This record gives sequence, structure tokens and C-alpha cells, in this order.
Amino acid sequence: AQVQQRVTAVAKEVSRLFSEYAKSFLSERCYLGQSSYRDALGEGRSFEYPCFDVFMTSAVSPEIETVREHDDDVSESQREFIDLAFRMALIAAVTARGSRAMLVIETPEASLDAYFVDQAGALLRNFGRGDRSDGNVVIVSSNLATQNMVAGLLGFDGPEAQWPDADEVSRRVINLLDESRPNAALRERRDFYLRKLRETTRGRLPRDGA
Repeated sequence: AQVQQRVTAVAKEVSRLFSEYAKSFLSERCYLGQSSYRDALGEGRSFEYPCFDVFMTSAVSPEIETVREHDDDVSESQREFIDLAFRMALIAAVTARGSRAMLVIETPEASLDAYFVDQAGALLRNFGRGDRSDGNVVIVSSNLATQNMVAGLLGFDGPEAQWPDADEVSRRVINLLDESRPNAALRERRDFYLRKLRETTRGRLPRDGA
């Protein structure tokens, strides 16, 4: 009974957090509908597990959220964002008692427009307060793309007075232009990528041009 109560409470929190996180990735209203199924647990016992259905508005149904039961009921980018929002909600729900977690992802900036790049960057930045004793750790890989997710992740999407300094940027960035074995693109266009890196980090990497 205690386990069932805990599972139900976590499932409720997952649903609440999912709706909150999904707003940073999707314009459509999106929430989780909750149901359950019962399965055998050993001999003569069973356990009721929560499961979720995704409900979301669309261009043809802008006022009413409709259930999306299959992968092809949403676009590829929507599927990516729904998956990420659910994973973050699950992590946040089960670590609410002070434990920490790690999220490792490739940033989804290719599927985000300019507005949602800043929104998603702020969400992931706030989710990964690993510098606090109770904070999660978020490790992301990101390209030097036009959408500039790196700037959003570092906090350059706010007022300049609140931008992180060089020490902060250095602690949070692993510069793969330095660390990785150079491929053909980097060998041929290193100056171009370094210039983009300086623009992205507002010139705050300590070894500018390294």
C-alpha cells in the first residue's frame, strides 16, 4: 500500500512537471493523461502501474487536446520534445527528496525556432543547477549553429548585467575545437569556427582564439 501510494504521487508529479516543461519546447498545449494497468508480481500477487497518454492541440484542433497514441501521431520534432520533457519530468519527480541526477543530451536546437531556443536554453540551465548540493547535472553537446543554443544554456539570453563571467563560462564549457581530433571541416575552417565560438560565448572564454 505504501509503495502504491508513492508510485501514484510520483505519477501525479510527473504529469504536472511535464506540462510545465513542454511549454518551453512546444506552442501547442500538451499534457499527460493518466491511466493504469495491472500486472502479475510473483505468485498470486499483482501491482497496478501508472501509464500515460499524450494529449495535444494542433492546427486542426486548436481548442481541444486530442490523444496521440502512436509515434506517427506527432511530428519528428514534437516527438523529440515530448520525449525530453517526459524524461526531465520523471527525473525531477523522483529526485524531489534531495537526491541528484544527470541528464546527458544533444541539444535540439535544429527543431526550435528563435523564441524557443531561448526558452529551452533557460529551462535546461535551471534544470541543471549542478553547482548546488541538491542540483542536477546536465551535460549537452551542441554545435555552433545559427540558433545559438550555447548562449541560451550559458545565460546570455538575459540582461548583459547578468551574463556569466569568463570563469563561469570556462567552468561550464568543454571546447571540442581544442579537445577533439580535428576533422576536415575544422582543419580547413578553424578560424571561422573560432570566430563563431567567440561570438557565441561573448568573448568570455579565457583563451580567446585558442
